[in-house]
Amino acid sequence: MKKFISLFLFIFFAKSLFSQTEKIVNFEFGVGSFANFEKSTGFSFGAAGNLAKENNLYTFRYIRNIEFILFTNPENELIDFGFLYGKIFRSEYFAFSASLGLGFVSGKKRTDKMTNQPPSSGLISTTNYNSEKIFGIAAPCEANLDFIGLKHFGIGVKCFGNVNIDFPVMGFLCSLKLGNLK
Repeated sequence: MKKFISLFLFIFFAKSLFSQTEKIVNFEFGVGSFANFEKSTGFSFGAAGNLAKENNLYTFRYIRNIEFILFTNPENELIDFGFLYGKIFRSEYFAFSASLGLGFVSGKKRTDKMTNQPPSSGLISTTNYNSEKIFGIAAPCEANLDFIGLKHFGIGVKCFGNVNIDFPVMGFLCSLKLGNLK
């Protein structure tokens, strides 16, 4: 199955990836927040590599979402890897892109309540839950709005989503872009 997916992606993208038109390659790093439909919220950290040719955009991304919750063990966590294809529209100082693709997710998800652990210091108790591992295929999507002030430096906002069976999420990242941007 992996060979079939790899062959499909190669054939689908080979023409535009290896043609002789100008390529713009850059990397981005970001921090932000996420939410899901189970009222779980937290912090997001991400990195991506982008290749733009004409108006086509190819992105490989990694986003780690960690729930922020006090006195509960374990926290929900989702790691998102994705390969996305989209369109990019550029002006002199701004760029907007929208992409979707195929990826996979892994992580852990809190399930049923296990115990209430008595406070060790006498003040705060911890609630413990069972957890289950998450691993599966996902459909990542994102939209970016970037300000490109210099040829090799830019800042932007990424709105992202990940549709999967176990733990769908949506969120945003404030990102720093480095590389060939213009």
